[in-house]
Amino acid sequence: MHIGIIGGIGPSSTELYYRELVRQHKSAGLTLELTIVHADIQQLTTNLLQNKRAEQAAIFQGFIEKLYCCGATHVVIPSLAGHFCLQELIQLSPIPIISALDCLKKHTQHNHYSKVGILGTLPTMQTGVFGCFNQDEYVVPDRHDQIVAAETYRRFARNGYASEVDKADIFSIGQKLVKEQSADIVFLAGTDFFLAFDGQECGFHAVDCAQLHISDIIAQHMLFASRNES
Repeated sequence: MHIGIIGGIGPSSTELYYRELVRQHKSAGLTLELTIVHADIQQLTTNLLQNKRAEQAAIFQGFIEKLYCCGATHVVIPSLAGHFCLQELIQLSPIPIISALDCLKKHTQHNHYSKVGILGTLPTMQTGVFGCFNQDEYVVPDRHDQIVAAETYRRFARNGYASEVDKADIFSIGQKLVKEQSADIVFLAGTDFFLAFDGQECGFHAVDCAQLHISDIIAQHMLFASRNES
């Protein structure tokens, strides 16, 4: 299995996926084959906010074709925001895409959560992670806190670090989802949230969507390897 990553959206999330894939492949005794291409985070952000799904899918298609030419057998988008055009991209991609959205659904169903909270960009929160959840299955912050959460996350992605003030703001918003809106857990629906949450006590049950996605990539690689051996 040769993994192709559409990187650069943003750089910190690309680094996280690379570092974790190296570590977890080694732990699982798997050989890592990996190619990364660099996409433009500003272009993605613009198309996301304008809901230009077809345009962004066409851009991603060009990167996937480069990865395919390099031998990639599967594609990974290390950004939940980058999944906003997933359905359009699936129709264009010459190789399978390992979707982060599928991981969220499986995790929720496996743990029998009745209601999940979502933190991320405005489109991510307002669409239930791009249609991943029905309206009665998720809660999001109020309008003011949505804007604060989205702007805070944007700073994480842009700057590559989380200030103490931003950490306090995002932790407070997440706590409200659990205490005031009865969320069983809160999905950190943005890869760069690790900059604030990694190793920190946030005061609520937070689930890192990036780590779920990476674990699923490893599981699919193990299945791929076992099929090839047989």
